[in-house]
Amino acid sequence: MKTALLFLLISLSSITCSIAAPNDGVEASNPRPKWEYKYLGYLRILAAAKGHGDTFEDGLNALGAEGWELVAIESRAKDGTTTGQSSVYYFKRRVEP
Repeated sequence: MKTALLFLLISLSSITCSIAAPNDGVEASNPRPKWEYKYLGYLRILAAAKGHGDTFEDGLNALGAEGWELVAIESRAKDGTTTGQSSVYYFKRRVEP
């Protein structure tokens, strides 16, 4: 009985190890992505819209066409208000190797 139980435990542990083992070569062919970041104020985003329109949305779309993705907005109100012109917009885009 002890031998059968020991055999069962060894069999189960080898099955578990083969399921949990990473696939060789997968991580080497799929490296972690690299990113670059930048932050812009409201007026700089409006300036990015030149040639694409003249609204804030046009500026965001122009940056998106260059591969930039808006990831965060930080309100930096100097006078206690939360106007769009006092906010900072953070972008990232993938760096190709």
